[in-house]
Amino acid sequence: MAAGPGPVPVEVDDLPEGWEAFATNDGQTYFCFPQVYYYCRALEKVQWQRPNAEDAQEPFVGETIHGRTPYRKGDEFIPDPPPPKPYDGPLADQNYKASNEDPEDVFQPDEDMLEACLECDINKLKAALEDGADVSLPNQPWQNTPLHLANCPYFWDADLMAREKALRYEMAEYLVRQGADIDAENIFRCKPIDLAIFHGYEGTVKLLQSEGGKPGMFGAAYLGDLERIKELLEEGVDIDLKGRYRRTAFAEAHLRGHFAVEAFLVQQGCSREIPHPEHLKFNPGGAAIPRGGVVPKREKQYTREEDAEWYDDMMEKRYPGYMEKFMKAGK
Repeated sequence: MAAGPGPVPVEVDDLPEGWEAFATNDGQTYFCFPQVYYYCRALEKVQWQRPNAEDAQEPFVGETIHGRTPYRKGDEFIPDPPPPKPYDGPLADQNYKASNEDPEDVFQPDEDMLEACLECDINKLKAALEDGADVSLPNQPWQNTPLHLANCPYFWDADLMAREKALRYEMAEYLVRQGADIDAENIFRCKPIDLAIFHGYEGTVKLLQSEGGKPGMFGAAYLGDLERIKELLEEGVDIDLKGRYRRTAFAEAHLRGHFAVEAFLVQQGCSREIPHPEHLKFNPGGAAIPRGGVVPKREKQYTREEDAEWYDDMMEKRYPGYMEKFMKAGK
């Protein structure tokens, strides 16, 4: 699923005749875990719902290659998937409010402050605080304070990533000097230091640690900090506490490959569930094309090992002269 942007062909059992399955893998358009959709070339139709037996098309009539339909022009291209599934639950964007205040009486500097932290605009942040914004004000419904938002995932491309990290460190340092609450937790029970750990802001992590900040369950599990995990459990923290994407500390440690933490939590009787709710957003990582890049039209990835005869027939039709060159090079 992490091969790059665009849909990826996937195997789904018992699909009706004439249908194919793909998984979305476009970090910009589908900013969520991959979702499977279905495509029928005969109907020129894509849909999220799995097709039923009555949706089957007439079987291919003609000569096949090892029981497989011969290549036809256009088979190499994957269609655009349907629009993203709407989400209108409690964490939907339409439920966002700048602060705890009445939406009809929002204090503009508060809103400017929160926006500045997301946008990585330190001048706007300073102006908002000078106008009276509350430096530890949580937004709604996620309960992220400015210090949380200053450690959100970076959104610039690889060439400017280091610059953005430096700016976000500068913002975090300024917020700490202004008295920001370094131990505030958001709705996912994550502290600002946890978000800095998740998103690779090493400088900010050291800064918050120097101010007495310690990671919570999820940040400690992500780091593989077994001693901190033990300390938190002794303090009475729920071993199966759920955070971002409804993951537990076990899930965070497992996905990062921290076996010592993972094994310890299992010995303590933790849940081993690792859920991936589709609507919750995540940073698509290095496989996604940087913002501003053009997403190429995705082609199916064929391999000759699957069926050499069918593959050679397909390649010759796509690239006339392929077989002659291939035979000269030797199989």
